[in-house]
Amino acid sequence: MPFEISGLQPISSWIELIRDRNSDFISKLHQIYGDNDDLKIEATRMCLCSLRAFAERYGADCNVLIIRSAGRVAVYASWRSSRTSTPGD
Repeated sequence: MPFEISGLQPISSWIELIRDRNSDFISKLHQIYGDNDDLKIEATRMCLCSLRAFAERYGADCNVLIIRSAGRVAVYASWRSSRTSTPGD
């Protein structure tokens, strides 16, 4: 089930997309979870919480990608640094 929104986007763009009830993101949640509103609300909440936590720790200017994996939410970011490190190092 490929997700139609591709590429890295700023955290603020993801938050705006998630909050827009008519977005492709919300349509994808409906496709995944059907009529189960509780699961859609929880998925939305988890994504927003993950984005906010990521922004707080690594900065809100990062471009990120949300990746769906059973039972998990991953926020992937790509940035250039003078050191070779990854988040959490």
